[in-house]
Amino acid sequence: MNKKFFNRVIFWILLLTFTSGYANVLSIFRLGTPTTHMTGNLSNISFSMFELDFKKAAILLAIVLLFLLGGIISGYIFNNRSFGKGKSYGVFLIAIGILLGIAEYIIGDKYIITAIIALTSGTQNGLNIAYNEITIRTTHMTGYLSDIGRLIGIKLNGRNIEISKLLYLISAVLIYFLGGAAAVFISLPEQGHNFYEISILYIIAGFLYLKLIYNKDGK
Repeated sequence: MNKKFFNRVIFWILLLTFTSGYANVLSIFRLGTPTTHMTGNLSNISFSMFELDFKKAAILLAIVLLFLLGGIISGYIFNNRSFGKGKSYGVFLIAIGILLGIAEYIIGDKYIITAIIALTSGTQNGLNIAYNEITIRTTHMTGYLSDIGRLIGIKLNGRNIEISKLLYLISAVLIYFLGGAAAVFISLPEQGHNFYEISILYIIAGFLYLKLIYNKDGK
C-alpha cells in the first residue's frame, strides 16, 4: 500500500469514526442510550430489569440485537471482499445514508431512526478492515483506549513501539470525541435534534470510498 493510498484510507476511516461519535451523541439525546457501543447497554439491560423497567430493558435489548444483526450483515456481504477492491463498501454507505435521510424526513420516529443507527453501526463496525495489525473499529473507543495504554506502558518499560500505530489510535479517539462535540454544537441547539447530518456524512463517506479508494491501491 503506497503512502498516498494509505493516507486516503486513514482519512476515510477517521471520517467514519467522526460520524459514529456524532451519531452516538444524537442517539443518547433522543433515546437516552448509545447506539455505537454495546457494553453499557448490556449492563443497563440488567439494571433496568432490576428496577422492573421492562420497557427500557426491551428497547436496549432491541438495540443490542440490531447491532448484532448489523455484524451478521457485514459478515455476509463483506466477508470475501478485499478492502478497496469492491464497490460494496461505498454503495452500502451511500444506501444507508439515503435510507436514514428518508426515514428522518418521512417517519421521524425516534425509535425507528435509532434502530437504523444501531443496525448501521453494527454493520460498519464489522467491516473487514485492518491496519498495522489493528482490527479497525470505528464505532467505539474502549479497545482503542486499552491499546493506547498498553503501548504507552510498553514504551515506559523501555521497549520500542510503533509510533505510527499509537498516533493513529490517539487520533481516532480524538476524532470520535470531536464528532460528539460537533453534534452538541451543530445539531442539538439549532437543528431540531435530527439525523440529517449523519445521513449526509454517510453519503459523503460512500462517495469518497468510490472516488479515492476503490481500485486505487498502488495508484
